Amino acid sequence: MILSEKGKPLLLSENYKFRQYRELETTGEMCWCCTVKNCVARIYTIGSEYVFSRKGGDHKHQPQSDQLINRQRISNQVKRKAEADIAERREN
Repeated sequence: MILSEKGKPLLLSENYKFRQYRELETTGEMCWCCTVKNCVARIYTIGSEYVFSRKGGDHKHQPQSDQLINRQRISNQVKRKAEADIAERREN
């Protein structure tokens, strides 16, 4: 799991990113949608450990490169660190 630019959780599966969509009341599964607009791929997880339970739909695009995903991971870590530093300075 990584965080989006807005601090929301994103799941990674086979270099595809998924955003949290909704919890299914009937099964208790969490539904995650692909982050690419108009892509119908979904994955479903159970519990807070994000255990994959099933997949639905096929992707309409290629997976993202490892380089792009790592860049996003690092960029978001730097952003969170900067936000924490600013908040700490305001407290002092």
